[in-house]
Formats: sequence, structure tokens, C-alpha cells
Amino acid sequence: MSTFVFKLKPSSVYCISHATTYVNFHKGRYNKYSRDLPQTPWFVEGERKLESSVQELLCHTLNEAVHAEDIKFSSSGREDVDVRCLGNGRPFVVEFLNPCHTKFSQEDVTKLQDSINNSTKLIRLRDLQIVEK
Repeated sequence: MSTFVFKLKPSSVYCISHATTYVNFHKGRYNKYSRDLPQTPWFVEGERKLESSVQELLCHTLNEAVHAEDIKFSSSGREDVDVRCLGNGRPFVVEFLNPCHTKFSQEDVTKLQDSINNSTKLIRLRDLQIVEK
């Protein structure tokens, strides 16, 4: 088995990764209150159309805690950029590939959710939890 060492950010965390891939999943529901926020980053002919996205608002804070090598965001369905998502929210899952941190208490997960909710008024997260595939 090969071992690789990679650095996530300058003056940040070093991770040791083996040839096998470890995956960690977080799921929840989000509400989107802005009519100027796409679900995922929006590019047309290489040009970014809007400043942020639901995916970026959620995944940035989550990955600050998880320190994954790569992230995959999936949600149940799509919505147009100018559509708000209200009610019970849209289900989503974030897949973290080769995360450095994998053990989180329910209190840790609640703090992550609160951190996202307090960082923006564009979206609101609920029911965040760590799940098996």
C-alpha cells in the first residue's frame, strides 16, 4: 500500500492518505431565501455569473472542520437561480473524500450547523447529521 502526504493549505493541517479512499457523509436540509443564489457555482463560457452558491456556503464551513481532500455536493432536485426554497427545505448530502477529521459528536455537528446559519442570511440549514452511505 502506498502512502501519500499532502498539505491542504499553507500553515494548515497535514494529512497522511493511504491508497484506499475513506469517505464521510453529512446530510441535512437547506432553505434558500435569495433569488440571486444558484444551487451550485454558475459559470457560462468560463465566466462566473454570481458571487456565491448554496454549495459554497454549506461546504466551505463544513470542510473547515473536516479538512477533506475533495468534496461532492448533491441535492434532491434542482432549482432555478431565481427560485427560493422554503418549507421543510431541500435535502442534500455532502460527500467528503479522504477527510482528516472523521469523528464528530452531535454537539460538534450542531455547532457546525449554527455556524453556517449565523454566517449568512441567504440560506438556512437544518437537520445536519453524519450518516453512513
